[in-house]
Amino acid sequence: MAEDYNYRTLMHRADFFQRLAIAQHDMSEAK
Repeated sequence: MAEDYNYRTLMHRADFFQRLAIAQHDMSEAK
């Protein structure tokens, strides 16, 4: 169960950073 929690946390974090990178890319494009 702990492993499943860690896996989901890792996936959530990866998704967060992916969205962050996309947002930063969009901002740099808008300039």
